[in-house]
Amino acid sequence: MNITTLLEAVRDAINDDSATKAWCTTNYTRNHKVYVGADQRKPPAQDQYPLVGLIPVNKVAGYELTEQEHGIGITCGLYNEDLATTGKANVVECQGISHIEAFRKLVETAAVGAISSPQRVDEINIEYETLEFFPYFLVTMELKVTDKYYQGDDAFK
Repeated sequence: MNITTLLEAVRDAINDDSATKAWCTTNYTRNHKVYVGADQRKPPAQDQYPLVGLIPVNKVAGYELTEQEHGIGITCGLYNEDLATTGKANVVECQGISHIEAFRKLVETAAVGAISSPQRVDEINIEYETLEFFPYFLVTMELKVTDKYYQGDDAFK
């Protein structure tokens, strides 16, 4: 499989996902934006959040292998300054922490749903950035997608 084709399928699934749109509209009064790549010199402004960023991360292929591996990087971002009390004495929570997990899970579900047989998602690695950039909440996922190929297939397509 071509990694660009895979990236486009994931992009479209995340962009078009009705559950993600509904959640973003309910919690942030606007739909999410989906970026493929980004200009690191000019990051998205606060009003561009919630957002999802996609990048190709890696590809492993070869004649000695029985499958190709593709790494797709997905970053989910929210801007949320809200602090909330929980009803428990002396407990204050950043709402962005629970929101970024809910948003991430919706995006993950849409992305995994875009992968069709014979490809499969073998692994998802997740890293959270919930303190370093407050009031921005970020989570990065890497989907490892594998695609079996057989004798006679072009291992490098």
